[in-house]
Amino acid sequence: AHLRAVVDLLESHGVVPVLATYPTLGDEGNLERHRLLVAHQRSWNVTVSGPGLVRIARTLNDVIRRVAAERGLALADAEAAVPRDVAHFADYVHYTDAGAERVAACVAEALARARLLGPEAAP
Repeated sequence: AHLRAVVDLLESHGVVPVLATYPTLGDEGNLERHRLLVAHQRSWNVTVSGPGLVRIARTLNDVIRRVAAERGLALADAEAAVPRDVAHFADYVHYTDAGAERVAACVAEALARARLLGPEAAP
């Protein structure tokens, strides 16, 4: 409901919303491998387990995808674009330069697909 309200507000002011999913390092298959980074993230979320962090991120990203589809909005699926490894994540939620490049490319592609960068950027 909150995301839909933000979209409504933006559109009421003539802004074309573009939604993006939010990549994080963790998934069910790598929590043990990245246990120190998961533990550090949990220091900010002490009541949430490692698997809980994964579920929260999945739920958030599923909602973003669903609202983008319902509203016909451009979507940059950055979660799908960034590999979950330490080459792309400096910690659980912050990107390395390589991770940031992947996110930026994903957003640029979504903007181009939606023809929001001008005629020269259209696919």
